[in-house]
Amino acid sequence: SAGASGCAIAGATVAGNAPTGTVTFYCGGAVIGTGTLNGSFQASATTNVLAQGWQYVTACYQGDTNNLLDISEPLEQFVSEPLPNAAPVATAQSVSTPEDTV
Repeated sequence: SAGASGCAIAGATVAGNAPTGTVTFYCGGAVIGTGTLNGSFQASATTNVLAQGWQYVTACYQGDTNNLLDISEPLEQFVSEPLPNAAPVATAQSVSTPEDTV
């Protein structure tokens, strides 16, 4: 139905000098989730607050003592209406390196 929310996963892989910490995911300037980096330097968050249709998701790595803060380019993703017991439908990727500046 028009105006309903869809289910989505936002995910990021951070490259750098053994990055630690969190990645915050945004859509239209609003926080849609935060994930903590795991041992593979990946973070994800699940949300159901995104409107159905085309959305732009951005990942922001908060940085740590060895790595700079970094923000990904917006990734356009289509968010569809969730089906019962369905897997999430959208993924965003971000790559950060210590040389990146914001």
